[in-house]
Amino acid sequence: EGHELSVFEGSEKLFSEHRIRYVVFEEHGGNKAPTIRWLQKHRYFVWAIQKNFNCVELIPVEKPSRVINWEPTNYFASIEANVGEQFSSGSWRVLRFFRS
Repeated sequence: EGHELSVFEGSEKLFSEHRIRYVVFEEHGGNKAPTIRWLQKHRYFVWAIQKNFNCVELIPVEKPSRVINWEPTNYFASIEANVGEQFSSGSWRVLRFFRS
């Protein structure tokens, strides 16, 4: 809890080589947090995960998203720019997209 940036920094080589395709993490600091800036510096695309009644949407961190004060924001990062569109195109079942 609260050590995400340290984990990312400890995995610098893996991130620099884009050997990690997807990252899901919790962030209390908003879309300008050091974790998000660090991932973007390593050429990852980052989205806020926004839960709705019947689906999950990925909102680019550059766009304002709905904030729920009692729940920390979860984020999704990927080396693939179009994952956000693919993920948000359906309902919960789109989670199958990420299986190998």
